[in-house]
Amino acid sequence: MFSEKEISELSRLVNDQASPSDILSTKEIEVVPRNLIKYNLFIPKSGRKNQTLILKKIFHPDLKLYDLVSKVLKIIRTPCEIRIGLSFIASQSYENLIYFFAIRPRAINHDFRIINDKTDVENLVNFLKPFSYSDLLNHVFSINNSLNPFDKSGYSPRKLVLSVIWVTKVENV
Repeated sequence: MFSEKEISELSRLVNDQASPSDILSTKEIEVVPRNLIKYNLFIPKSGRKNQTLILKKIFHPDLKLYDLVSKVLKIIRTPCEIRIGLSFIASQSYENLIYFFAIRPRAINHDFRIINDKTDVENLVNFLKPFSYSDLLNHVFSINNSLNPFDKSGYSPRKLVLSVIWVTKVENV
């Protein structure tokens, strides 16, 4: 379902030279599964009607998530579903660190997942645009707290690690 042109253009968004040590301290690296934290583009090989492509990017503090999503959606033909997840580190008194994976069912853009036309693209970008780095970190921490109340255990959000974008193409989204 993804064209060669789409895959080629999305591949240009990947930076093979980036590494977790660009944004993480030595102590933070110890709690993060390094083999999973990297710039990456997973391209489905099956010929199924439903295909999900996964784009991972290390979350540098200067990364503008709305800009990245806008670039992805300029490349991908619609209709599609896009889910955006963020992995992060939480800490308890800067001693105990815990890593939270980006999980597809906990997308930060739940109400703006289905993209059928330019209006949907604009709505998603406009939803993401006001978020600062700190806002995104607190938002994703809040989403995780709704299922696992870590804030009551003394944990607080510390650092964004990875943005994960799942793009699914189906015939009838």
